[in-house]
Amino acid sequence: MSFVTLAFLNKVSDEEAVNILRKFLDNAKKRNKDFEYVWIAERQTKNDAFKGNVHFHMITNKYWKVEKWWNYWIELQIKNGIKPRKKDFKPSSAFDVKQLNSSNIRSIASYDTKYITKNDAKFKRQVWNWLKRVSELYTDFYTTTEFTNQFKRLNAVL
Repeated sequence: MSFVTLAFLNKVSDEEAVNILRKFLDNAKKRNKDFEYVWIAERQTKNDAFKGNVHFHMITNKYWKVEKWWNYWIELQIKNGIKPRKKDFKPSSAFDVKQLNSSNIRSIASYDTKYITKNDAKFKRQVWNWLKRVSELYTDFYTTTEFTNQFKRLNAVL
């Protein structure tokens, strides 16, 4: 499993961001029929150049060839009208991957849960989503029941 952060080359509207993310995920699903993910939108707070810009965190069951997918993420943005703020600006942080293991899975799940359940930023689009195959039982395997209980409080899990 991997923890992936997807950031943008320049300012982007919420609608543009989700549209580009959808295209990215559709491509990943085409290349791996068993691809599963949960994504969360977050506003940037520490980057003064893009303060308030949306970026995404994902937990996936995919091993990512970083160079290949980093280039694809950059090219996809440019193809969809998100121009780099400076010529040839391709930040390595635009596509960041951390492998999940038994020592960090709970902290990553807690981090994502915090943003799903306590995110007070305003968005014009949904702030999280998961592939339909990701079930409550599968999620619960990696987390405490408090994780899924927070989804239940949001009426996100029946």
